[in-house]
This record gives sequence, structure tokens and C-alpha cells, in this order.
Amino acid sequence: MSKKGLLRGYVVSNWPVYLVAVLLIIASNVGQASLPRILGSFTDQLMQNTLQMQTVVRYSLSLLAIAIGYNLLFGTGQFMIMKLGRRFEFMTRERIFSKFSELSEHYFSKQGNGKLLSYVMNDVTSVREAISNGVTLMTNATFLLLSCIVLMLLSGIPLTLILISVVPLLAIPFLVVFLVRGFASALATCRKLLLP
Repeated sequence: MSKKGLLRGYVVSNWPVYLVAVLLIIASNVGQASLPRILGSFTDQLMQNTLQMQTVVRYSLSLLAIAIGYNLLFGTGQFMIMKLGRRFEFMTRERIFSKFSELSEHYFSKQGNGKLLSYVMNDVTSVREAISNGVTLMTNATFLLLSCIVLMLLSGIPLTLILISVVPLLAIPFLVVFLVRGFASALATCRKLLLP
């Protein structure tokens, strides 16, 4: 792992598990995206007074199957990714502890305890959150959006209406990057003012 780096080497060595987990999350979103079509068909039959008890049972079972399928697929994919993240955190903390055990007292007297604790506690946890929650949320949001767009196209919704509803969503990443840079510069200014 040392040639590739700790994080990259870990992700590369576990890519099959990440791939299966991401595919499970994608499958759960495709199933969830079919929900509006089923509800729309149910509502149309309700408005036309053609709804029968057997149809209600069929729609209810369809919705139940979508809910169970989504929870099983998404939950399994999320569990797999979270487990990989926790294992990375454990391995990294173990390596840090073994490295700290090799260091002399002179090293610890020169370094601040807060700085070392920050590396061990906060930084490793932040990386774990990024490779677990970050991957799950990014996959979920991306493929839910894509599957909804595909189903809107298949439903016959005009392309102009789809573009009007999707284009503002594409601006969100740029706004986030812009706001994060603004917050970072504001924090740097505060640090300069507060810390001499």
C-alpha cells in the first residue's frame, strides 16, 4: 500500500466490494424511480372511477415490493461501504498507533498533544466519513437523479420541462464549491485576527 498511498491503495484493493455496493445502490434507485409511475396510474384510475379492490391490492403490493426492494438493496450497499470505511479507519489508527509507539519521548515533547490527537481522531474520522458516507450519498443522489430523468423521458414529459427542472440542480456543485471557498477565506481571516 505504501507505493500507492494509504487511501488509494485501500480503495484499489477493495474495488470489487465498492463496485458491488454501488451497483446495489443504483438498483435501489432505479426501483424507487418507478414509484411515481405506479402512483400516477393508481391516481388516474381513481379519478376515472375504474378502481376495483383487486387493483388496489395489486398497487399496494407493488408499492410494498418497491419499498422492501429499496431498503434491502440500498441498505446492503450502504452497509458494505460503511464496513469498508470502518475497516479503513481501524487499519489507519492501528498504523498510527504503531508509529507513535516507535517514536521517542523527545518527539512528543516537541509536538503539541492537540495536534497529534487531531491527526488520530479527527482527520482519520473525516477520511472514513468521506469514503463511506460520501460515496453512498454521491452514488445515491447521482443515480436517483439520472433514473428520474430517464423515467421522465419515458413518460413522455416534454424535454423543455425536464431541462427547466434539471438545470438548476446542475448548478448546486458549483455553488457549493463557491461557498466553501468563501467560508475558508472567512475562517482564515478570523484566524489571523484572533491568533497573533
